[in-house]
Amino acid sequence: RLVQLRAAGSLCGRLAGGTFVLLLPLAELDDWRTSISQLHAMLNRKHEWQGQTLDLNVSIGVALSPAHGRNAETLVQRAEQAMFEAKRLRTDVTLYDPKLEADRLSHLSLLSELETAIAQGQLRQMLQPKLRLRDDRITGAEALVRWQHPQRGWLPPADFIPFAERSGRIRQLTDWMLARAVRTLAGWEAAGREPLSIAVNISTLDIQDSRLPTRLAQLLAEYRVDPGLLQLEVTETGLMASGTDPIAVLQALKGWGVRVAIDDFGTGQSSLAYLQRLPVHELKI
Repeated sequence: RLVQLRAAGSLCGRLAGGTFVLLLPLAELDDWRTSISQLHAMLNRKHEWQGQTLDLNVSIGVALSPAHGRNAETLVQRAEQAMFEAKRLRTDVTLYDPKLEADRLSHLSLLSELETAIAQGQLRQMLQPKLRLRDDRITGAEALVRWQHPQRGWLPPADFIPFAERSGRIRQLTDWMLARAVRTLAGWEAAGREPLSIAVNISTLDIQDSRLPTRLAQLLAEYRVDPGLLQLEVTETGLMASGTDPIAVLQALKGWGVRVAIDDFGTGQSSLAYLQRLPVHELKI
């Protein structure tokens, strides 16, 4: 579909993965809304592939020349920033806003401080109880992370996790979360409390890490924690966005006795046939 645009004088190419760049000529700068609306309608259609119908959801970021840049590198960078903002806001199209640049620099600053935050104990684990409605009994908890920044105060996950994922720093954060959850489980057992499970969210990068199951098994053995009390959750969207087949990693985690759940099920495009192949214990709808 993108190649068809070349006939209209546009240039297109793949930037990375499922991200594409288009250079669209405009007669008037204000024409961009009409052109982008037509582009979105053309791309955001059902697609037939290997006998299956796939729903395509497209997020578009727009940067205009010369208003937002006069060279290709600047325009691509700013269009990509606008695209990430469209994904975050769950809107179809977002025009670049100079304010995004200030936000980007702020997030870059946070990323550079994240390693220090982990080392200096600025991260905090928050536990959200899981209540069984049948008898109002707490059966477990979901581990959430908050950052108690020395200058900026309490930071919610949305302020740093998406950018940690894109930069690869999310693995350090995941290791911290898993270690903290396992220590919490060990502390509960030592205190003689009734066994409760803890669920920890992991990212797309984590399920591509073949060393994750071994690291986690060593951690559980070190603290003598029952693997069945730990649950790892990956979103359906993250699972489908994985560049490699996650089944081997998920199978290894299940082999160690760790429970695996798919979170936000129904928001992505996975098929039931694909889900049947996955070694998971739970779907969170």
